[in-house]
Amino acid sequence: MSCFLVSRYVARPAIDKEKQRLISHLNQPVTGDVVRYGIHEKPPLSRSQIRQWFQRANRQSSISWPIFTEVQQQRLLRYYAPVFQVETRSRDDLPGQMKYVTSVQPTIITRKPTVYTHVSYTHFYGQTLMQLNYSLWFANRTARSAFDPYAGPFDGVLFRLTLDSTGQPYLLDTIHHCGCYHMVFALSPELKFASLDNAVEWPIRQKIYAGQSTGKLEITLNHGEHMLKDVRWLLSDGQTRPLNLLPYQQLRSLPTPDNHHQSVFDQEGLLPESVRAERFYLWPFGIISPGTQRQLGRHATAFIGLRHFDDPFLFETLFQKP
Repeated sequence: MSCFLVSRYVARPAIDKEKQRLISHLNQPVTGDVVRYGIHEKPPLSRSQIRQWFQRANRQSSISWPIFTEVQQQRLLRYYAPVFQVETRSRDDLPGQMKYVTSVQPTIITRKPTVYTHVSYTHFYGQTLMQLNYSLWFANRTARSAFDPYAGPFDGVLFRLTLDSTGQPYLLDTIHHCGCYHMVFALSPELKFASLDNAVEWPIRQKIYAGQSTGKLEITLNHGEHMLKDVRWLLSDGQTRPLNLLPYQQLRSLPTPDNHHQSVFDQEGLLPESVRAERFYLWPFGIISPGTQRQLGRHATAFIGLRHFDDPFLFETLFQKP
């Protein structure tokens, strides 16, 4: 039997069941202790000023690619940085800073709550849209049973906020750093999801329109698995633990104790210390080491069909033309 038939008749029911489980957990009350993380040094920036930046950037570009200075990018990353709320039951639920403790062994320093950021761009029906990316890293994904093939060292979650042509929040999508659990949230009423095509595995798709003009996003993760549990708009940040912003690029060149610099990713873009047992039965689907955390540009998001997180035309396959 071909891999295509295996994926269609064996994998799809399991994938659909897992997606239903994740959807059922959305918008559920948090349980146990919760820690909220946020940026305490929000730049003095307004929505009207952001619109002026984008109008000027679009006018100055001859190829419809808005260009911003490094200062502007950093101010936008801080201004729109979500508040992250994490159910916390163990050290595994503390987002931290990646560091080498030996010349070959990275670890997560949980006493330094950190979010890694970078800027990307995407095409959307003739427009080039700016994307603000926020990555949280945890020391482990906690095992849910004596044998949990998805558990193991390191767990990363990436959130990508795409802005419209005027610099306002347009859509949010997220994956774990293995490429799994792709979820897409439309933030604007003008966005309509495209029809489903069962030949390809689709991400979970949701809408959260109300309240866009009232504040910033709050993102809630559950304990252990760090699955997305809720996304909502906030009127104010409230009380949060300070979250340090660092450039994602640092993960490709971290200092080691022997005074060198080294990427946490290997030549295939994988974080070797994060391999999972699931790779032993998911290998027929053509993805290298499923479950292993990986660097940007290496995130396949579908086992059935082909879909990639960094596809520049990804959202044209997920949404109708506005």
